[in-house]
Amino acid sequence: MVVRTGGSLAHIARATLPIVTDSPSGESGLSDLVLFDLIKFEKSWGRWGIGPVLLAPTATDDAIGAGKWSIGTSEMNVTYDWDRDAWTVRPLGVKLARLVKFGKLPVQFAGGYEYNFADDHVAPEWMLNFAVKVLFPI
Repeated sequence: MVVRTGGSLAHIARATLPIVTDSPSGESGLSDLVLFDLIKFEKSWGRWGIGPVLLAPTATDDAIGAGKWSIGTSEMNVTYDWDRDAWTVRPLGVKLARLVKFGKLPVQFAGGYEYNFADDHVAPEWMLNFAVKVLFPI
Protein backbone atom coordinates (compact mmCIF):
# COMPACT_ATOMS: atom_id res chain seq x y z
CA MET A 1 0.00 0.00 0.00
CA VAL A 2 1.31 3.46 -0.88
CA VAL A 3 0.09 6.65 0.73
CA ARG A 4 0.86 10.13 -0.52
CA THR A 5 -0.40 13.00 1.55
CA GLY A 6 -0.62 16.66 0.78
CA GLY A 7 -2.63 18.73 3.25
CA SER A 8 -6.20 17.43 3.16
CA LEU A 9 -5.54 14.92 0.34
CA ALA A 10 -4.31 11.30 0.49
CA HIS A 11 -3.74 8.76 -2.28
CA ILE A 12 -4.00 5.08 -1.32
CA ALA A 13 -3.35 2.05 -3.54
CA ARG A 14 -3.69 -1.60 -2.53
CA ALA A 15 -3.40 -5.04 -4.18
CA THR A 16 -5.20 -8.07 -2.66
CA LEU A 17 -4.76 -11.70 -3.72
CA PRO A 18 -7.06 -13.91 -1.56
CA ILE A 19 -6.21 -17.49 -0.64
CA VAL A 20 -9.44 -19.52 -0.54
CA THR A 21 -9.40 -22.41 1.93
CA ASP A 22 -13.12 -23.30 1.86
CA SER A 23 -15.70 -22.55 -0.83
CA PRO A 24 -19.20 -23.76 -1.82
CA SER A 25 -17.60 -25.65 -4.73
CA GLY A 26 -15.12 -27.40 -2.45
CA GLU A 27 -12.20 -25.93 -4.40
CA SER A 28 -9.31 -24.06 -2.78
CA GLY A 29 -6.38 -22.00 -4.03
CA LEU A 30 -5.69 -18.45 -5.15
CA SER A 31 -8.67 -16.28 -6.06
CA ASP A 32 -8.79 -13.17 -8.26
CA LEU A 33 -6.39 -10.24 -7.84
CA VAL A 34 -8.10 -7.03 -6.70
CA LEU A 35 -6.41 -3.66 -7.27
CA PHE A 36 -7.83 -0.75 -5.27
CA ASP A 37 -6.96 2.92 -5.80
CA LEU A 38 -8.44 5.69 -3.65
CA ILE A 39 -8.08 9.44 -3.38
CA LYS A 40 -9.28 10.57 0.05
CA PHE A 41 -10.27 14.12 0.97
CA GLU A 42 -10.42 15.59 4.49
CA LYS A 43 -13.15 18.16 5.11
CA SER A 44 -14.29 19.92 8.28
CA TRP A 45 -17.39 17.68 8.36
CA GLY A 46 -15.49 14.40 7.82
CA ARG A 47 -13.70 12.30 5.17
CA TRP A 48 -14.74 11.10 1.76
CA GLY A 49 -13.00 9.36 -1.09
CA ILE A 50 -13.31 8.20 -4.66
CA GLY A 51 -11.47 5.66 -6.76
CA PRO A 52 -11.76 2.49 -8.84
CA VAL A 53 -11.48 -1.18 -7.92
CA LEU A 54 -10.12 -3.49 -10.64
CA LEU A 55 -10.53 -7.28 -10.59
CA ALA A 56 -8.08 -9.40 -12.63
CA PRO A 57 -9.01 -13.07 -13.28
CA THR A 58 -6.05 -14.80 -11.62
CA ALA A 59 -7.89 -17.65 -9.82
CA THR A 60 -6.23 -21.07 -9.90
CA ASP A 61 -9.68 -22.66 -10.42
CA ASP A 62 -12.76 -21.26 -12.21
CA ALA A 63 -14.95 -22.21 -9.23
CA ILE A 64 -13.21 -19.70 -6.93
CA GLY A 65 -12.87 -16.78 -9.32
CA ALA A 66 -14.99 -14.60 -11.55
CA GLY A 67 -13.19 -15.63 -14.73
CA LYS A 68 -13.58 -12.09 -16.10
CA TRP A 69 -11.96 -8.70 -15.85
CA SER A 70 -14.15 -6.20 -14.00
CA ILE A 71 -14.19 -2.80 -12.33
CA GLY A 72 -15.92 -2.73 -8.84
CA THR A 73 -17.01 0.22 -6.68
CA SER A 74 -16.20 -0.65 -3.05
CA GLU A 75 -14.76 -3.27 -0.74
CA MET A 76 -18.21 -4.84 -0.38
CA ASN A 77 -19.08 -5.86 -3.92
CA VAL A 78 -22.70 -6.26 -4.99
CA THR A 79 -22.93 -8.65 -7.96
CA TYR A 80 -25.76 -9.28 -10.44
CA ASP A 81 -25.57 -12.23 -12.85
CA TRP A 82 -27.19 -11.15 -16.13
CA ASP A 83 -27.23 -14.74 -17.49
CA ARG A 84 -29.19 -16.06 -14.48
CA ASP A 85 -31.16 -12.82 -14.06
CA ALA A 86 -30.42 -12.93 -10.33
CA TRP A 87 -28.33 -11.31 -7.62
CA THR A 88 -25.37 -13.52 -6.65
CA VAL A 89 -23.81 -11.24 -4.02
CA ARG A 90 -25.72 -8.72 -1.83
CA PRO A 91 -23.59 -8.18 1.26
CA LEU A 92 -24.22 -6.22 4.41
CA GLY A 93 -21.42 -5.93 6.89
CA VAL A 94 -19.25 -3.98 9.25
CA LYS A 95 -15.53 -3.22 9.21
CA LEU A 96 -13.40 -1.93 12.07
CA ALA A 97 -9.87 -0.68 11.56
CA ARG A 98 -7.18 0.92 13.70
CA LEU A 99 -3.97 2.59 12.61
CA VAL A 100 -0.94 1.99 14.86
CA LYS A 101 2.57 3.39 14.43
CA PHE A 102 5.64 1.25 15.01
CA GLY A 103 8.27 3.95 15.20
CA LYS A 104 7.59 5.95 12.03
CA LEU A 105 5.97 3.03 10.17
CA PRO A 106 2.13 3.13 10.18
CA VAL A 107 0.35 -0.23 10.19
CA GLN A 108 -3.41 -0.72 9.93
CA PHE A 109 -5.14 -3.66 11.62
CA ALA A 110 -8.67 -4.37 10.38
CA GLY A 111 -11.41 -6.93 10.82
CA GLY A 112 -14.80 -7.25 9.24
CA TYR A 113 -17.91 -9.39 8.94
CA GLU A 114 -20.18 -9.62 5.90
CA TYR A 115 -23.47 -11.48 5.51
CA ASN A 116 -24.57 -12.26 1.94
CA PHE A 117 -28.34 -12.07 1.41
CA ALA A 118 -28.04 -13.78 -2.01
CA ASP A 119 -25.87 -16.86 -1.50
CA ASP A 120 -27.72 -19.26 -3.84
CA HIS A 121 -24.97 -19.38 -6.47
CA VAL A 122 -21.23 -18.86 -6.06
CA ALA A 123 -20.64 -16.58 -3.07
CA PRO A 124 -20.42 -17.74 0.55
CA GLU A 125 -23.26 -16.98 2.99
CA TRP A 126 -20.95 -15.11 5.38
CA MET A 127 -17.32 -13.98 5.53
CA LEU A 128 -14.86 -12.92 8.19
CA ASN A 129 -11.97 -10.74 7.03
CA PHE A 130 -8.79 -9.91 8.91
CA ALA A 131 -6.09 -7.69 7.44
CA VAL A 132 -2.79 -6.15 8.37
CA LYS A 133 -1.72 -3.34 6.04
CA VAL A 134 1.73 -1.78 6.15
CA LEU A 135 1.67 1.81 4.88
CA PHE A 136 4.73 3.30 3.23
CA PRO A 137 4.45 7.10 3.34
CA ILE A 138 6.18 8.93 0.50
